[in-house]
Amino acid sequence: ENVFSLAAVRERFGKALKLRMGQSADAAQLKQILSRYRNGVIPVTVMYQGPSGEAEIDLGEDWRVKPEDSLFSELRDWLSPEGVSLKY
Repeated sequence: ENVFSLAAVRERFGKALKLRMGQSADAAQLKQILSRYRNGVIPVTVMYQGPSGEAEIDLGEDWRVKPEDSLFSELRDWLSPEGVSLKY
């Protein structure tokens, strides 16, 4: 196995997965996607933008994820490529 896989680099150096969501975003859909990647090391932060302002919500320890390629592609397809970023 390639020890320098992108997922391995993300897991080692990633500080937080940031998701930018608007009011049309569906929390149930987010839960469904993230639930397949739980029990990882990367914390997830949701940056919610609604009509009355913005909020940054840190999901708890239970929602830390494994930074697999498929997680990023699913989230980018659902939200937008710009709405998904990993902070290092």
